[in-house]
Amino acid sequence: MQTQSSAKILLLEHQNAVSAVDRINGFLDTIKGHDAYQVVDRKDCLGQTELSMPQVESVINSAESFDTVMALNDQVAIVALAAIENMGLTDTVKIYGVDGSPDMKILLATTSSIQATIAQSPITIGEKAIQAGYQLDKGKKGSVAKF
Repeated sequence: MQTQSSAKILLLEHQNAVSAVDRINGFLDTIKGHDAYQVVDRKDCLGQTELSMPQVESVINSAESFDTVMALNDQVAIVALAAIENMGLTDTVKIYGVDGSPDMKILLATTSSIQATIAQSPITIGEKAIQAGYQLDKGKKGSVAKF
């Protein structure tokens, strides 16, 4: 995957779910201070596919220019791809999702619009939690597991 040197970003988020807010905030923290990456619009789709399509279409129809979609999960990213394909913008918009879903992995291999999906590893998280627990049990206060 090639890194984009700039992006006009449409965020598809869920402002009432803590995990979704954390994902988007982590993304925003990462691009903060990099002026080449601009969030041009944010749409709350509640993580639901049926709300995502009209949200993406509304941004396209508003003439707001964007070339990147950051979706809070893969299902929303897939719907964003469908909306973008319906509007004939497939070659100009790059889409990113979160979850590492099988459907997204297939699209990642078969379309140039899907750029990435990110997955958590529950096994690794569990291992790190156990390691931190052992450290705390041994009296090493303040140990932090890094994921």
